[in-house]
Amino acid sequence: MLEFTSAKEVLDFSKKNSIKQIDLKFTNLFGGLHHVTVPITRVNEQFLKNGIGFDGSSIPGFKTGKQSDMKLIPDINYAFIDPFYEVKTLSFFGFAYQAGSTQLKRQTVQIKMKMQIL
Repeated sequence: MLEFTSAKEVLDFSKKNSIKQIDLKFTNLFGGLHHVTVPITRVNEQFLKNGIGFDGSSIPGFKTGKQSDMKLIPDINYAFIDPFYEVKTLSFFGFAYQAGSTQLKRQTVQIKMKMQIL
């Protein structure tokens, strides 16, 4: 497991280690794993802080209809080199947010975090 404290650290590590793409993983409400893969040429500090947009209506248990615009923001604190890709890939788990920057409450990660607090 790799640990980063800033977007700059992620970018420096990626350059030094010839990372070719970033993979953002997340789970739906039912525990199904989903991911978005982005070429490293599209990754910068803004991307690591603001994430990437996606349509939440395509993810079971997330959103439906007109208000399905969402974004996925990587948790840069923890990452790993994904051994299942042909090219060197740095993987993160991400948090899904509604378009207005409200974190989605129906994520398995969010539910787990709430259970740990109780």
